[in-house]
Amino acid sequence: MPKIRHLALLMETSKSYGRGLLREIAQYVKEHEPWSTFLELRALITSPPSWLKSWKGDGILARISDANIARVVFKTNLPAVNLSSAIPNLGFPCIETDPDRLASLALAHLLERGLRRFGFFGEDTSFRNWSKRVRIPFLNMVRAVGHDCAVFEFPLKSRKAVPWEQEQKALGNWLRRLPKPVGILAVNDWRGQQLLDTCKRGGLAVPDQVAVIGMENDELVCDMADPPLSSVIMSAEKAGYEAAALLGRMMRSRTPRENNPAIPKLVTIGPLGVATRRSTDIQAHEDAIVAKAIRFIRETPVTAICARDGHRAGGNVRSKKGAVLALSEVRCPAEAWPLLHIGRLERCRHPATPAHMGRRIAGRQITTHPPSDESG
Repeated sequence: MPKIRHLALLMETSKSYGRGLLREIAQYVKEHEPWSTFLELRALITSPPSWLKSWKGDGILARISDANIARVVFKTNLPAVNLSSAIPNLGFPCIETDPDRLASLALAHLLERGLRRFGFFGEDTSFRNWSKRVRIPFLNMVRAVGHDCAVFEFPLKSRKAVPWEQEQKALGNWLRRLPKPVGILAVNDWRGQQLLDTCKRGGLAVPDQVAVIGMENDELVCDMADPPLSSVIMSAEKAGYEAAALLGRMMRSRTPRENNPAIPKLVTIGPLGVATRRSTDIQAHEDAIVAKAIRFIRETPVTAICARDGHRAGGNVRSKKGAVLALSEVRCPAEAWPLLHIGRLERCRHPATPAHMGRRIAGRQITTHPPSDESG
């Protein structure tokens, strides 16, 4: 009977990314290796388990985001793979999501929505290395397309933790100073949710004034945000599978990891795409009147819209031909088009169903459903 190797899994069970890693590690074990795996419930940042110092196992897969865990794992002298970029140059092979491709996807998503002003919300505490690895390519890409990017990171002057209310106050001050509309990339979904909460407190309209995109696509955090948070989707599953395969090669090799050219120091995994939610559901417009009218159309039931509402929402829309044309590009909550006419919004004569909704531009109505055969 082949030897059953013993494997320690030191990664968070509290976040969807960590659980995604664990699912694919388990899949690899089922397909390839008769490993005995030990897993305990953990947060991402927590003390190393007391048993690790004297553990007589064969290998470790870890998300090392704390210097204490790094020291204990290193002292075991066991084959180990790190699945976090929180601390650089630990001496272990590292598997991470490609920060350049993350930044590129996020910027492309914001540019596609017409945004031309940008911000980056990172942090300079436990994840300062990861935040830096995303911030630098994001800023470079923004500048390469001819725009500027404001940056906000915690803490402001020291590396000590900042109380939540103090963070919100400082973040709110930063947001108010930014020119609008602005698209902001948050270093993770938790920070993205915090940013959206700050907008709510400060009366900033999302996504019309501030559009926010996070990273990781933690569905619980994204859906709890108000409005729900768009996010770049990281491939935790592929990263977990690749990490398990790499550790298998290391445990089978007799060559120490630092002297083995077959063991890469860094493996990057491409993100899968963007999960679009309401925090970036926008077509940005520089005209404040247009933006306000667009927000009114998006948030108001179709049957409630009439001409006086349009004037109240957007100001002097009658003198803003561009405003009405912009409004014609807005989807209502029922995914139907309100009737629009140059110079005025008018109540629909038919029930507010997609089949009876259309848009009227310069006297011409365009329905949202294909014409019937009888229409000729």
